[in-house]
Amino acid sequence: MPIDINHVKQYIHRNIYKLHTITDVATYLDMSPETLRKTFLRETQETLSQYILDQRLEFIKKKLRETDLLCFEIIYKAGFRREDSAAKTFHRVVGMTMQQYRLRYREFTKYNANVRI
Repeated sequence: MPIDINHVKQYIHRNIYKLHTITDVATYLDMSPETLRKTFLRETQETLSQYILDQRLEFIKKKLRETDLLCFEIIYKAGFRREDSAAKTFHRVVGMTMQQYRLRYREFTKYNANVRI
């Protein structure tokens, strides 16, 4: 049975906060995790694990920009189970801490709001 990759991506995006393993996604799709992994990789040239991580990080960045939630609250809402590993991953991938990201984005937004064209 063919898998609709867009459907898989939408499911992950909508449920990122409660997905802990690839098995969670596979269970929803009623298929084996290995079949899902292989199919996702073949169709997207990206591993499912990397896609889920990317979605978690995008979720965190969005919440940092749009809310005043504390960093640890955002981490758990993004589906990470450990605050320390999530913070290290964010820093490694994004190149700054979550707090630095939030401050930089807000400074950028504030500066651009004051610029007249």
